Amino acid sequence: KNVRTIYCIRITGAIVDDGSPPDINYIWEHHRDQVVTRQANGQVCVKYSFIYNNVVQNITYLTTKVSMSGESAVTDGCYRQTVDGHEVELCVCKSFSGIGKPCNTASRNAIPMVTLFLTTILIIK
Repeated sequence: KNVRTIYCIRITGAIVDDGSPPDINYIWEHHRDQVVTRQANGQVCVKYSFIYNNVVQNITYLTTKVSMSGESAVTDGCYRQTVDGHEVELCVCKSFSGIGKPCNTASRNAIPMVTLFLTTILIIK
């Protein structure tokens, strides 16, 4: 059986000096071999952001499993919650095999993640 590899982007603690998020297109084009990680079966690509006073403090891109408490796995969407004055945003998407850039964003707007349970399983290259 021919199994195609599916990838996500993996960056820990990314932030640009001016508080803007990193340019994922630039990183993908110029540093692909340093940021790509394999998406295992049942996992999704996640962008995990910490925001304070509407300024992004930290963004981490990873591969993991995400599920809603008492519900099935989450494969798409953004979820937001306030924790100790910081906005925490989790955007989830599922990449598909091919030669294009992996997803690390979602197609829906952020919704509260009060019931969101995140199980983190980092895949080390």
